[in-house]
Amino acid sequence: MFLNYLMRLSARYFRGCLPLIFFFLAPDIFALDPHQEIRLYAHEVWRTEEGLPQNTVNKVIQTRDGYLWIATEEGLVRFDGKRFFTFDKENTAAITSNSIRNLYEDRAGALWLTTARELIRREKGVLKAFSSEDGLPTDAQVTSFCEDGAGALWLASSKGLVHFREGRFTTFTARDGLASDLVEAVAADRDNALWIGTANGLTRYQDQRFTSYKVEDGLAHNSVRALYAEPDGGLWIGTRGGLSRLKDGVFSTYTARDGLPTDNIEMLYGGRDRTLLIGTSNGLAVWQNGVFTSFTTENALPSNRVGEIFEDREGSVWIGTEGGLSRLRDERLESFTTVEGLSSNIVRSITEDHEGNLWIGTESGGLNALKDKKFTAYTTEEGLSADLVRAVYQDRRGQLWLGTHEGGLNLLQHGKFTHFTTKDGLASNIVLAVNDDRHGNLWIGTPDGLSLYRNNVFTVYTSANGLANDFVRSIYEDREGRLWIGTRGGLSVLKDGKFTSYTTLDGLPNDFIGAVWRIAAAISGSEL
Repeated sequence: MFLNYLMRLSARYFRGCLPLIFFFLAPDIFALDPHQEIRLYAHEVWRTEEGLPQNTVNKVIQTRDGYLWIATEEGLVRFDGKRFFTFDKENTAAITSNSIRNLYEDRAGALWLTTARELIRREKGVLKAFSSEDGLPTDAQVTSFCEDGAGALWLASSKGLVHFREGRFTTFTARDGLASDLVEAVAADRDNALWIGTANGLTRYQDQRFTSYKVEDGLAHNSVRALYAEPDGGLWIGTRGGLSRLKDGVFSTYTARDGLPTDNIEMLYGGRDRTLLIGTSNGLAVWQNGVFTSFTTENALPSNRVGEIFEDREGSVWIGTEGGLSRLRDERLESFTTVEGLSSNIVRSITEDHEGNLWIGTESGGLNALKDKKFTAYTTEEGLSADLVRAVYQDRRGQLWLGTHEGGLNLLQHGKFTHFTTKDGLASNIVLAVNDDRHGNLWIGTPDGLSLYRNNVFTVYTSANGLANDFVRSIYEDREGRLWIGTRGGLSVLKDGKFTSYTTLDGLPNDFIGAVWRIAAAISGSEL
C-alpha cells in the first residue's frame, strides 16, 4: 500500500526531533482536492534559472509516453520531471523558428507543433513541415487544435478554420459563413458540433452549416479567445469581455463583478470534479459550485498573464505564464503537536498498521495511536517499559513491536505490554530498529549487535559473525529475501546465513548507514 510505504519510509528517514508531519492523500493520490482553496496547494515554479530556455510558456502537453512538452519562445522543451531538454533550430533541422506557439498530440500519437513560421508534425520519429503546397493558408499562424468525433483534425488559424484529412488541408473563411477569418479557438462538443471562436463572434459548424452568435445573442464579447465543451453539453466561452456559458440555447455571462479577477479571458481548461480553470490577464481563476477563486502573483504565481493551463495524468495542474512554468499539486502537509493531542512534540518513529491506524513513537511521551485524527497515548503508566520509543513496527501477523531506549523490546497485544530485555537474551536494552522476514523471524537492531528472535529464543550476531559493525541502525528485507543491515561501520547483507559487508572501501560515500530502501529509476534520451 502506498500510504504504508510512505509511512515506513518516513520512519526510516526522518527519525529526528520533529513534530508529526505527513501527507494526507486523496483517493487519486496526486489529484487536486476540489474542496481545498487553491492557495493552499503545493506550488512549484520553473524559470530559466531552473533550466527553461525562456520564461514565456505558450503551451504544455503530456504525450502518451509520459513526457511533458513545453512550447516556449526559445524552443520546444521536453521535461521528465527533473531535466529539461530543448529542441530548437540549432539542433533540429525541421525547426526554423525557435518561437514555439502551440503543441498537440493527436489520437494516432503524432505530435504537432506550430512556430511563428510553420506547422510541423512528428509521426513515428519522422518530422514533416507543412506549407501552402499542402493546402495550408500562406503565412497562417495556428493557434489551436481539435479532433472531431470522426477523427478529423481541425486547426484554428489567423487565416480561417483549417481542416486536415488524408494529408491535405481545406480552409473555411468568412466567405463560407465563419464570423471572422481570425480564428483563435476551436472545440468539439458531445454532439459532434464544432465550435469556433473568432475575433468577431462565436460560430457553430454542424451538418456542413455555419451558425454564428454575437453580443446581441447574449455573448459577453465578440472577441472569443478560448472554448471548453463540457461533457454534459454545456459550452464555456472565454472572451475579452468576460466569461460566457451556453447551455440549452441560453447564454449566461460572468465578469469581474461576479468574482473573476478580470474580464479578459486567455484560456479555459476543464479539470476534474467539474472544475473550470480559467487563465486570464490577471491570474488564474477557478470556478466550482458557482464560486470563483483566484491565484495570482500575490500567491507566488510568476506572472498574472496566464496563457496556458494543463492537468497531467497524476492530477497536477501546470500553468504557463510570461514569467515561467508553475505546477499546483495537492500535497498538503498537516502538522500534529501537543496542541492536537500528541503526547510529545519529538517524534522518533512512525508506522501504519493493517487497519490504517498510525502508531507514533515519541521522545518522552511514549507510544501514540492516531485513529480518526484522535490520539491515544501509551506510556509507562500503561505498562510500556520506557517512554522514549525509537522504533515501531507491525509484523506480518499483525503484532506491534516497540523498540525503546533502555527499556528493551516491547510487544503490544490486546492493550497489554510484554517486555524483552538483555535478561531474556536481547543484545541491548536500547532498540533502534525492528523488522520481520518472510519466514516469521523477528530481527532487532541495537548498539550491541543484531538480535534474532525465533521460537521464543534470542540469538545475537555481531562483527565476530561477519556483521560490518555492532551498532545496527536499520534493517530491510528485499524481494529476494536478503536482509540488508545498516550499521555505523558499513552495510551488511545476510543471505543463507552468511554476512557480506560493504564500506567506503567498496564505494560507499560513508560507513554510517541510517536507512535502507529499494527504489527504481529511469533514464531518458535526447532525440525528438
